[in-house]
Amino acid sequence: MGLLPANPIFIYICKMTERTATIQELQQFFNERKLGLPKEIQLGQAVRIIDVPKFIENHISVLQQPDLKGTNDVFLLRLLKLKEVIESGNI
Repeated sequence: MGLLPANPIFIYICKMTERTATIQELQQFFNERKLGLPKEIQLGQAVRIIDVPKFIENHISVLQQPDLKGTNDVFLLRLLKLKEVIESGNI
């Protein structure tokens, strides 16, 4: 018995389900740390966030909108990087 051919609709639904779960996990992570978040943070060599709570709010808001072309991926990547920096304690 061979593998089923890749169904683009099924792949899209799986990707969106994973993305939704990731966004929800990020919301929970940042909500749990809301009071302990720094006001500013250096996210990378050339990226400085000057209002971390607003950054999180705006990025989550963008990610909650439909993303049919994958253009919102950069917002997800930035939030994941912010989470990584916070977890590492390098703030």
